[in-house]
Amino acid sequence: MCSLWALKYSASLFLRKLTMQFWEKSHKKWLRFLHIVLGVTFFAVVVSDLVECQPFSNYWQVVPDPGAKCRQGYGQLLTMGVANIVTDVILVVFPLPMLWKSRLPTKRYAPQSPEYFENM
Repeated sequence: MCSLWALKYSASLFLRKLTMQFWEKSHKKWLRFLHIVLGVTFFAVVVSDLVECQPFSNYWQVVPDPGAKCRQGYGQLLTMGVANIVTDVILVVFPLPMLWKSRLPTKRYAPQSPEYFENM
């Protein structure tokens, strides 16, 4: 879980380096928003993982069985899934305005667009 958000943060740092040549105030605001969203979603996933099993002392218990509530992880799964989708969409959408503002002809970047969105 931590490694996934670390990779997302490193991708945001890469996007910052990528936009340094034509840095605009809007890029800075969007990147700050992205970092805040990454922090909030990471915190939400960690909290949902730790809060689901009550009492907390049963979280690491193996024997006797702590009960179904501590094994299922539906809250963590749902929170992680939604947070992952939201952060992925933001990471994919962030560089699009830069591509549209570039003076590249559409024939040049259109063939790579399906591959770009496929990686999402």
